This record gives sequence, structure tokens and C-alpha cells, in this order.
Amino acid sequence: KVDAAGNFMWSKAYAGSAFSGFGGTVVRQTATGYVLIGRAFGAAQTQMAGVYIETDTFGNQTCGLYYRRTDYGAQSFMSFNDIRVNNDGTNTIVGFVRNGDTAPREPLALRVRCTAQPIWAKTYGPNPVVAGDWAAEGMDIRFTATGPVYVMTGAANTAGSFITNFDGNGNLIGMNTKF
Repeated sequence: KVDAAGNFMWSKAYAGSAFSGFGGTVVRQTATGYVLIGRAFGAAQTQMAGVYIETDTFGNQTCGLYYRRTDYGAQSFMSFNDIRVNNDGTNTIVGFVRNGDTAPREPLALRVRCTAQPIWAKTYGPNPVVAGDWAAEGMDIRFTATGPVYVMTGAANTAGSFITNFDGNGNLIGMNTKF
């Protein structure tokens, strides 16, 4: 961490057998600390799991969890790519999930607290408008100005990209691909 002038304050590494992998995004969680997300290979009896770490304001880990899609078992691939802190203290994460090396990847959104199970987790695979087209990987998430609605963007399985809107419970509002 650096201060506003760019001066070094502290640094931490979250590694070893518990959290080896790739970091994704770090966000400030009001006054309580930070949340880090990413992915870890060979974690939680999977090929790749999503990693969620909470820290205090000095970067000391206060919580750390793996998430995986259980219906794919040991072949599960899951990656967390972006996160937003919600007003109620929960966090909404986007990324992707897939069954091993089998296509297609599916965009994933989940709402979490530092507990073993997400509050909800949803995937948004086939485009309901364009048959045969799939959204593939959620890369960025933003709030909309109209309330508890999110916009997720990312890559499509075919060529191009996608944009998806979903509500505060993860229910799909709309999807558009290939633009």
C-alpha cells in the first residue's frame, strides 16, 4: 500500500499452499480493510478455484475462502475477475466457470460475505436473443444509476464481446453479444 503521495506504507503476500495463484482485483471495504479476489490452480479439489480474501486496514488476512462449482467436481475451472462492494457489506464478483477444458466458458456472478457459501451464484451462458452465441467470461462489473442493477461486460465465445444486466439477486435482465 502507498499513501496519496506515493510513499510506501506496507506490503503483504498471500501465498503458499492456501492461496497460490493469481490476484485479480483489490477493493477498499469502507473502514474495515480490503477485499482481494483472483484464482488458484489445484485448489479445493478442482483444476482452478475462485479465491476471496478479506484483510484489515493493514493488510492482515482476516478471512480467506475458495469457491468452486461443485457440479463439475474435480474438473471445475472458476476465476474471479472483478468485484464491487455493496451497500449492505456484501460483495458482488464476476468471472467465469467451465467444466475442465470443455467449452463453453460461462460468465459467473456471485454475491458473497466471508462465509463458506455464496448468498447467490448465477451463470449466464447462452444468449437468449442470438441462438448459438454465448457470453464467455465476465471481466468487469459496475452499478447502474437505477438502483440495485449491475452491468457486466466481457468476452463472447464467438467473436466480440457481451454486456449483461442483472438485478441485485442475480436475475438476468438483458444480454447483448457481438458488438
